[in-house]
Amino acid sequence: IVLYHADNKIVTNKSFTQQIDIMPTILDYINYPDTVFSFGKSIFDSHYPFSINYIGNTYQFITEDYYIIFDGANIVAIYSRAKDPRQWNNIKDKIELPQKEIDLMKAFLQTYNHSLLYNKMSY
Repeated sequence: IVLYHADNKIVTNKSFTQQIDIMPTILDYINYPDTVFSFGKSIFDSHYPFSINYIGNTYQFITEDYYIIFDGANIVAIYSRAKDPRQWNNIKDKIELPQKEIDLMKAFLQTYNHSLLYNKMSY
């Protein structure tokens, strides 16, 4: 993503991002003062970078350290981003995934599903 503003210097950010991050990033960039409902996050917020995709009946939850494949009920596979970027070696049974990553993934999906079911996508 390239953000351009004639009055600002060039800044490089190497965090990964996804399409839903565009609006929060732009609002953060222009210092928008109000609260906004979004499942995305600003790329300038380094608090906990992650990305989530739904592909082939599974969720791909991508964190700084792992690719986590989740079928909605169980973790199917875990791959190390640093050691296995091509996702050839499933390490699900070889490591204990940090609970904060499991909780964040489940909370994101639960919030998304609840918001859709109960029409809560806006304030």
